[in-house]
Amino acid sequence: MNIEEIEINKIIPDENQPRKSFDNIKDLVSSIREVGLIYPIEVIKQIDGTYKLIDGERRYRACIILKLRKIPCIIKTDTEIKYPYLRQAIIDFHKLKFNYVEQANIIAKLEESNYKPKQIQDLLGIKSTKYYSLKRLLGFNQRTKELIIEGKITLNHIHSLSKHDIRPEIENEVIDDIIKNRPESSYQIEKAVLERQDL
Repeated sequence: MNIEEIEINKIIPDENQPRKSFDNIKDLVSSIREVGLIYPIEVIKQIDGTYKLIDGERRYRACIILKLRKIPCIIKTDTEIKYPYLRQAIIDFHKLKFNYVEQANIIAKLEESNYKPKQIQDLLGIKSTKYYSLKRLLGFNQRTKELIIEGKITLNHIHSLSKHDIRPEIENEVIDDIIKNRPESSYQIEKAVLERQDL
């Protein structure tokens, strides 16, 4: 294992990082301030002399907040990191670090890389029910996705909604109704949808 102290301004976050939310790092900042960075971040060296970040973005961001000049890094090789996005996605997915929208985006990205549904389910350790519910989530509008991130729409809601082809023009009404008036029973959620669909 090759660990080096690398100047933080030479480390470039991966724009394809599957995790997009990095809230609540105050405790991590305090920990690093007190005892230093215990677990090095992982990087891969680029041709131009910079280092692409492949694991440890929360630690990296905390070190930036602390204005550290150098941080310890494990330098991986191309052969060790053949599929950096997949590696990041699986590690963080199993650590339950993703909200449902991020999970759905990971599934979409893996499908773009020609992974089949069963392969994705096995890699991420999820059942087919969750897999298809998350896929349906990708069809929701941005407002609904934000409500999911906020926890106002749950996976049970998503699963029940995934059974219907909800027209875009009534989506906001259905979602508002579920938030305000409907418990998390499949029957009540379906009732919210059917009341607004053309039957």
